[in-house]
Amino acid sequence: MADVGSGLFNPVNDRRISELIKEHRQVVHAIQRHDAAKAAEIMRKHLGRTARRVKNV
Repeated sequence: MADVGSGLFNPVNDRRISELIKEHRQVVHAIQRHDAAKAAEIMRKHLGRTARRVKNV
């Protein structure tokens, strides 16, 4: 049985980790600006990408 997390966070995926941090920061910044619509948009995109990645694990 494959390790479910092995494809998400390993040295090969350092770029993806950087992208995840960037996405989370964008959500935080939108919330800090009280821009709920932008925060929701960014979060929808982030969750869509995450769901696609999990499907492929």
